[in-house]
Amino acid sequence: MLLSTLTLLALPLFPLATTGGVRQDAATQEQEEKPVERLKEWPKLTSKKRVATDIQRLRKASTEEMAEQALAALVEDGAMVAPLLLRALEKERDEDARERIVEVLDAVVGAPHTRLLSPWFESKKLEVRVWTLRRAALYADAGLNKAAAAAWKRLGRQKQPDPTERFANALCLVSTGDLTGMPSIMQRAQSNWRKDRLEIRTVMEAVRGPQATAFLLERLHDGKRSEKSAALRLLAGCGTPQSAKHLRPYLDSTDNGLRVDAINAARGIVLGEPPLDKLPVFDAIELAKRWLERI
Repeated sequence: MLLSTLTLLALPLFPLATTGGVRQDAATQEQEEKPVERLKEWPKLTSKKRVATDIQRLRKASTEEMAEQALAALVEDGAMVAPLLLRALEKERDEDARERIVEVLDAVVGAPHTRLLSPWFESKKLEVRVWTLRRAALYADAGLNKAAAAAWKRLGRQKQPDPTERFANALCLVSTGDLTGMPSIMQRAQSNWRKDRLEIRTVMEAVRGPQATAFLLERLHDGKRSEKSAALRLLAGCGTPQSAKHLRPYLDSTDNGLRVDAINAARGIVLGEPPLDKLPVFDAIELAKRWLERI
C-alpha cells in the first residue's frame, strides 16, 4: 500500500530538548551537534525524460500497482525529482493524484532542501504554498525567516486568507525563530490538536527558550480555559526548565483535560518526550501526583 501523507509528515521526529535534565543517547547527541548542510541547488536530474514518464505514470495511474511502481521509482531517485514534482503539483487537479505526488515529496525532501523550497512559497497554487511552508517548518532553518516573513505579509494583505495556508505560514515563521506566528499556532492547538500535535511540537522546539515561554505563561495565567489548554500544549515544546513550576496548579486540577495537558507539558519540558494521546482519568491522576512530587 502507498504510505499515507500523514505518516510521512510525521517521519522527521522533533529533536529532544537539551535542557532540564533531558536524557539523550550518543547517536541523538551526535546527530544534533552535526550542522545541517543547506543546499543551494537541487541534486542534478540525471534522466529528465524517464523521471517525467514516471511522474506521468504516478499522476495517471489506473491501478494501485501502477501507482506503487511509479512511487517507488521516484522515491529511489531522491530529491532530484522534487522540482518536477512541485511543477506537477501546481498543474494537477485530481485530488488522488495530488496525494500521490505529495507522498513522494514527503519521502525525498528533507532538512538539506529547506532553502530550495522558499521560492515555492510564492507559487500561484495554494496546495504548493501550503506543502512547501509546512515541509520547511519541520526542519528549523533561521535562514528562511525573510521568505517566511514575506509570505506572512502577503497573507496579511488578503481580506480572507486561507486558514490552512495561514497555519502553514505560522509554522514556518516560528520555525525560523520568529514568534509572530504564535497566536495562529495557539488557535490551531485549540481547534485541531489531535491531528497536528506532533507537527506543532516539532516546530515549537525551534523557539524553546525564555521569550516563547513568557508569551505562553501570560496566556496560561490570564487566558480563557481553551487558551490555557493551548498554552500548556505549546509549553511542552518550548518551555524552559524554570517554567515547570507553573504547571503545578494544572497538575492538581479537577479538570482532567487541563491535567492531561499539564502532564504532557511536564513530559516535554523535563524529558523531551512527545504528548500522550489518550489518558484515562485514573491514570492521569496518578501521573499528575508523580509529577507534582518531581517539579
